[in-house]
Amino acid sequence: MAKILCVILMTLTTAVSTARQVEQSQAKNASLSFIRINRNGHQIDTTYKHLNSIAFKDSIYYLTYTTLDADGDITRTSYELPISNSQRTKRLLLDSTDYRLKYKGLMYLKYDKQYTAYKFLFDDPNADDEEMNYYFIPEFGVVIFRFRAWGGYERLINNGQQDDFDRLFYLTEKIVSDFNGFYHPTDE
Repeated sequence: MAKILCVILMTLTTAVSTARQVEQSQAKNASLSFIRINRNGHQIDTTYKHLNSIAFKDSIYYLTYTTLDADGDITRTSYELPISNSQRTKRLLLDSTDYRLKYKGLMYLKYDKQYTAYKFLFDDPNADDEEMNYYFIPEFGVVIFRFRAWGGYERLINNGQQDDFDRLFYLTEKIVSDFNGFYHPTDE
């Protein structure tokens, strides 16, 4: 009996270890690169993420990202992005996401075609200085994470598609350069 338990324990340990190695390998090959810039300019860093899934149903986009940090730790984050503040849409929101974001508006951007950029606000009423704006373009996922209290942001610079490099730069630059409008951090 002890031998059987020992074999089962070793098998489970190996399976968990293998699964973690596969997950880390996939995260290391993340297709999304974000540049993170703090307002004071003292810290510029690159973060790597993988967009695991994106789906749209009943006026809500559902996204899941995997991030691998410098220590090798993996974080999975899920988002619900409602493109309406209607009561019907609010009833459809799931409780299972890590962040519930409030729809704040949209902006049309023209490059090789017309893109729609959506703006969302994350604001926990029980916390201070955690407010963030998320700028989402359905073809690319979240393209900008803006930290409202501190002024820093993460901006998508590479999605693994060489043909999209100039497109991403242009689209994110159009959002960031509209500081008194769509990008403005103090709207409520």
